[in-house]
Amino acid sequence: MTMSAMPELLLEKHVRYFHRLLGILPSQFQSADSNKLVIIYFALNGLDILNKLDTVKIPERELLIKRIYENYLVLPGGEGFRGSETYNLGENKSSSSYNYDPPNLAATFIALSILFILKDSSIVQRLDRDKIMKYVQRCQIQDGSFKPILNLDGKPFGDSDLRYSMIAATIRKFLKYDKGDNNDIDLKLLEASIISRKSYDGGFGSEVFTESHGGLTYCGISTLKLINRIEGKSWDKTIDFLIHRQISFTEYNKKELEYEFNDIDDIGGFNGRLNKYGDTCYAFWCLGSLKILSDEFVKFVDFTELEKYLLNKTQNKIMGGFNKTSDEDEIPDPFHSFMGIITLSIINDEKSRNDG
Repeated sequence: MTMSAMPELLLEKHVRYFHRLLGILPSQFQSADSNKLVIIYFALNGLDILNKLDTVKIPERELLIKRIYENYLVLPGGEGFRGSETYNLGENKSSSSYNYDPPNLAATFIALSILFILKDSSIVQRLDRDKIMKYVQRCQIQDGSFKPILNLDGKPFGDSDLRYSMIAATIRKFLKYDKGDNNDIDLKLLEASIISRKSYDGGFGSEVFTESHGGLTYCGISTLKLINRIEGKSWDKTIDFLIHRQISFTEYNKKELEYEFNDIDDIGGFNGRLNKYGDTCYAFWCLGSLKILSDEFVKFVDFTELEKYLLNKTQNKIMGGFNKTSDEDEIPDPFHSFMGIITLSIINDEKSRNDG
């Protein structure tokens, strides 16, 4: 058996890919236009991790910042951001159409992130932190979790899984809120809500008694970290669940699988649930969770095989960016491209830290 050389990160292709996302998108992204801020967020973060944020010149930065503030909405019940100008149904804020053009938690998190990435100097003057937190507070429901939006009656509406808990806690961190502030969220209820979604195997699910999921486990763990509730709990089962998301086979299994299944292409990658194929994003969800929980996690992760999976199997060598899976017919998308880059950054940091 010949040993293959470690593939390389196609830096310039990734930089060009992320820059394209900041401009006019191809037709296949038309359905994502309602979440344009999210695409900008992934592109800027990708460039930042690659140390290429300086390639976004000042005029373009100013246009992006202007675009962010065009989606800032001031409502009687609080303030926040929408995800795109697509939702702009009327400039007259007193018109009835404005009721159908509300902010939401995810877009508010994304918008604030972009403003911080771009180092917007006007953020303190242009945003009201108390009113933004008032909106976040009103999205919290009785069990401590969060829904993404307020309906026409000002009541929380939509799903309430761990993604929105993490988003709410992150907005709180951005705005430097401390317990005791008037519009602060209920941290005790939030903690209880997260712990209730922890399953028997240590992972976290979308609701109580649901299957553990790598992405939702990260959302739960990172939320507890953001609100300083990670200490004093046993995480052994959670660490075990996360470590076993990395796909590996013995030499005997590899030989058998080579002729029958796709799993051979996923060796080194991570899946999000038991018996699922590998996926670029789960490498981050699992590594990110492990990094929060334990400094010793590097002993249990095969970084070499993970790098090979990302750089050989999901890195798009033609367009730049990363595909979702090892399927060669896929095209890169903003989300998985960002996830691939940030995972490789974690690997590089951990290797450097342990070599040093």
